[in-house]
Amino acid sequence: VLMLEPHRAGEIVTFEGKTYDSKAAVACAEANPGKIVLTADDYSNIVRWANIGKREFPRDFDARPQVTAVCDLEIDPGVVVRVKIRMDDTSFEQRKIYDLKLVRPGSGKASEFERMAWDFGYDTQAALYMMVMSQLMPGEPWEFWFRVQEKRPYNDARFCAEYRLDSLSIEKAESHIRMALQLIHEKAFTGYGKATISTERFKWGR
Repeated sequence: VLMLEPHRAGEIVTFEGKTYDSKAAVACAEANPGKIVLTADDYSNIVRWANIGKREFPRDFDARPQVTAVCDLEIDPGVVVRVKIRMDDTSFEQRKIYDLKLVRPGSGKASEFERMAWDFGYDTQAALYMMVMSQLMPGEPWEFWFRVQEKRPYNDARFCAEYRLDSLSIEKAESHIRMALQLIHEKAFTGYGKATISTERFKWGR
């Protein structure tokens, strides 16, 4: 919120304590319905991370707020699927999309972030966003950049970086997206359905 939606800073309230199931946390939440409840220590850390991010990745929030785009994405001639994206920051002049990733210490280095991109499907996110914006605003190719910042306990900008995926990664991600959207279009993507599950087989570890 402090980095991407600073106008909502007034929605944050804090309490003294360490856990979010404490009496102080419950009392704070009940006294402030609809607010974002944080411990005072967590809020202090978040303010520090936000200040580093604002310094390293400056932007004009009035001129460049978060942007949500919806379009009927054409995956094959005559075959469209409605999709929605939400961009953290966008430079329409430079045709660049930026996405902020706040990661644990050690995960900001290129080799670690590559693994995260694979594990969490960041390549799919980047490819989809560029596909949508290319259809909505045709012209020169769009670029997608990850702005990566580690959660460090001190004000050190050395742990901030900007990465983009290579063309082969994007090409393969686009293929995956078209396949997934085709399944959705054909209503063949049914997910996991409903079932009764049990934790009985895990109880040996307690």
